[in-house]
Amino acid sequence: MKIRHLCQIFLVFLILSFLTVKSAYAYIDPGSGLLLWQLVFSFFVGALFSIKKILRFFWRKKNKE
Repeated sequence: MKIRHLCQIFLVFLILSFLTVKSAYAYIDPGSGLLLWQLVFSFFVGALFSIKKILRFFWRKKNKE
């Protein structure tokens, strides 16, 4: 019963926070785009490296049999 009460209070605060949103005059740094590209590139390179290691492991196991 206590958790349900806490969830109701949280929901009320969440709804109130969306109703009282003010404009945010934010600035996006030009380097942020470069950081995003670096993240995407490193993810794909890491994934390719991992796939290569996994395939090499199974290839060695298959050749031993």
